[in-house]
Amino acid sequence: MKSESNSFYLKKIVDVHVDIESEIICAKLEYGDFGIPTLRIDTLPDTTEFYNHVRDNEELTCTTLSEGEIITLHGITLGDSCIFADYLTKGKMLPRFDKIELHLTGLSVWIEGRRGFQRNSDRLERDISTERFSEPFSFRSQSYFLTTNFHINTHNESPVKCHFEFEHTLVIQKKEGNFYFTECRELAHELRNLFSLLTGHALSVRDVWVFSHANPAQYQWLYFPSVLYAKYPLQYDFHAVCDFSSLIEGKKWEGILSKYFGNDTFRNIWNRLVPSYGEMGAWEYDILSRVIILEIYAGVKTADRKLKLSRVINRDFMKALHETIESFSASRDLSSDDRIVYEGMAKAILSTKNTSLPTLREKYDALMEQLSTSFRKAISFTDSDFNRIKNLRDSTAHGDEYERHSQGNDISYEMQLSDRLLVLLMCFVYLELGFSENEIASFFQKSHCSFIRNANLNMRELDRLSGGVTFIKLTKPPREIILKNYDMVILDHSKEDGKWYLNEEITENLHVKWHKSGIPILLDYIKSIYSQKVDEDFEILNKAYIESGGIETEHFGAVIIKH
Repeated sequence: MKSESNSFYLKKIVDVHVDIESEIICAKLEYGDFGIPTLRIDTLPDTTEFYNHVRDNEELTCTTLSEGEIITLHGITLGDSCIFADYLTKGKMLPRFDKIELHLTGLSVWIEGRRGFQRNSDRLERDISTERFSEPFSFRSQSYFLTTNFHINTHNESPVKCHFEFEHTLVIQKKEGNFYFTECRELAHELRNLFSLLTGHALSVRDVWVFSHANPAQYQWLYFPSVLYAKYPLQYDFHAVCDFSSLIEGKKWEGILSKYFGNDTFRNIWNRLVPSYGEMGAWEYDILSRVIILEIYAGVKTADRKLKLSRVINRDFMKALHETIESFSASRDLSSDDRIVYEGMAKAILSTKNTSLPTLREKYDALMEQLSTSFRKAISFTDSDFNRIKNLRDSTAHGDEYERHSQGNDISYEMQLSDRLLVLLMCFVYLELGFSENEIASFFQKSHCSFIRNANLNMRELDRLSGGVTFIKLTKPPREIILKNYDMVILDHSKEDGKWYLNEEITENLHVKWHKSGIPILLDYIKSIYSQKVDEDFEILNKAYIESGGIETEHFGAVIIKH
């Protein structure tokens, strides 16, 4: 379902008329672009029928003057010469509906991937098969089905110019009963946040359609004010944090929906993460928005780990502190300035919380203990990083000037630190969605998401955790060749005893002669200079780490000859 004239992004002002008790009232209707639907009446009627109708009804139907389109305002409130509405629908009123079709910006790019047209003789062809899912989920004691849907829109501009638009949407069906508008809005916002977290980009609600499963041909366009981010948040699917196909192949959707709708941290904490994907203004605000989320989450996740003194011990302890402070003050002849400082320190001491995790530092340490050592190493969020963001937080809270890592206006270090903090927060999001550390490492390793690429993560540790890269230790160091990072290499591997050797002869030949050979494919060239035996086979590695003599090198391209 799509219409170029309907979009949450479009600001619309249309002339309409309203018929009430045989009286025609002319007005202008404004809606769209995050605005509240507003009916501005040209001249307020003198009769009481109009006011009684608005007071006694939650809905008001009007008709556009230009096309005679029916538009209904729902949840109306009378203002000063205008009527405000919570919702707006276009089309003939539906008595009831139990299905919603939701269009999110960026969703089609994420699902569609990198397919394109190919020429096959005298035909242009394109694979339009789509991986779909249909999963049940529950939210606020109601049961639903979530399904992906697919549309193709063809636009023929001339005999020599046309384009196709591939549109993926989400369809939500209520298992029992019918939808309320408030329910539609809440589910739309929840799914927008979920898919924003999965893609790592702030998506927006672009269109909502409502209809009944019994009569899908009759539908209405639904509008409500909703925050709007970039219209095209995702340019390519690989800019997302994770790959849609991998979620389908791994049968992840049932678990994702169950975790997301069953855990209130996604509504109380992680919904704050979506706006922080983009720039919020001053760079300090960008970092602070993420620091605040870390602090809130750390407080929630470590709440059950807090220890307290018993009431008796805590009372006696605070009493002893108070007596000690009073005794010290009485034994010193403090100046007026010293007394001001002393009283401030005393107040801070006596305000000490009865907990084993009194500050962000302790909560953060307890939170990080939930991650494995390898995963923490991969994310590379160090104690120095924490101290830096804490200093920024404290400086802002106390009105002090934050001392940047670099002199002048260079904030590149702070921006990288901010992205690394965002990556850390995304780790906790994905863990709460049911992913393992290895799966998250694989997502980060493959993603070209800007904040992941800018975070300066430990790629070697990500490669190791993801399991997608081979780590090899040579049985014997090479005699003549010195291994260098990124060089292509040829390796001999014994299937019988598992030993590894560098094939120095072919590796040297490869470096010197391959590009002059005219053979474009690496494996074809290897086979042209190497006599393959019956019991041998080849394996190509896109990436490998090779350790020799205690030194490890990273290689993009390695051919293994298995004996």
